[in-house]
Amino acid sequence: VTDSDNNGSQAVSLNGAASTDADGTIVSYVWTENGAQIATGVSPSVTLSVGTHTITLTVADDDGVIDTDEVIVTVNAPASGNEPTIQSLTFVDATGTDTELLTISTSGISQIFTLTPTAKLATRANTSGNVASVGFVLTGPGINFSKTENIAPYTIFGDLAPINPNDLNPYLGNSTGVLPAGAYTLAVTAYSGANLGGTKGSTFTVNFTISYSAAKGEQAATSAEDLNIDQEPALLVNAYPVPMDNRQELHLEFSRAIQGKVSFTLVSLSGSVLDNQNLDLGNTTKELTIKFGHLTMAQGTYYLKIQGDELKATQVRVLK
Repeated sequence: VTDSDNNGSQAVSLNGAASTDADGTIVSYVWTENGAQIATGVSPSVTLSVGTHTITLTVADDDGVIDTDEVIVTVNAPASGNEPTIQSLTFVDATGTDTELLTISTSGISQIFTLTPTAKLATRANTSGNVASVGFVLTGPGINFSKTENIAPYTIFGDLAPINPNDLNPYLGNSTGVLPAGAYTLAVTAYSGANLGGTKGSTFTVNFTISYSAAKGEQAATSAEDLNIDQEPALLVNAYPVPMDNRQELHLEFSRAIQGKVSFTLVSLSGSVLDNQNLDLGNTTKELTIKFGHLTMAQGTYYLKIQGDELKATQVRVLK
């Protein structure tokens, strides 16, 4: 059992009802610990301190025959609430003014960013509990990069740029800080000790896709060019669960309200259109659920293209 109110002890119910007498009745039940009586009766409640207790039950029948049995009860202290934890990830455009783009508070979310060609996407881990270091692992187009941060704010790149220009983009070996367009996975874990030592917290994971708006007269960079998506700056979309479960329902959360006629086109990585759904949203909304239960979808990666009369095209990476 666990000390539910963190006061150093917990009420525990004892039960001797399984005791029997073949030729009569049991007339007494005495519960002791280290020789000291702590309760009587068939099923008393006792208060035990945090720790391990060996409790002896002594029963006597109507003929005066006595028998004993033991039970071990362990009262555990509650969790400290100080475990190293990643509460959320904040994505920042570190180009000059450090503009915060989005904070994601749910692990497993999928996100798309449409950025200007010179944008520097940085990520800050927001922590709670006893945190002394944070580990980042970023995988993407030709990238498998790990970084350990021992000083808050914990960021995968960006905060040390004045001291070390390469910190913005160390795996590219330059200070541009511009990530290639494509699909990425970022896994972040907090630790109670320096240099990823001590207690390890749960890993917080975000899947995101980067595309860049085109300069005038240029073709936009995109991770799924065969979609021919207009890469103007678009709204931000959270999509979950990741991956989709067998119900094949995708919940979408938008950074701003949308309305009017909106189309949702699901495509494979090769660009094949698998499904198209058109909705007429009479009222503004920031949340929708799109159902693909009628499709036979293999495990893998897909893209959901979202476009409307008053909505610039954007896309969301979908995992099954």
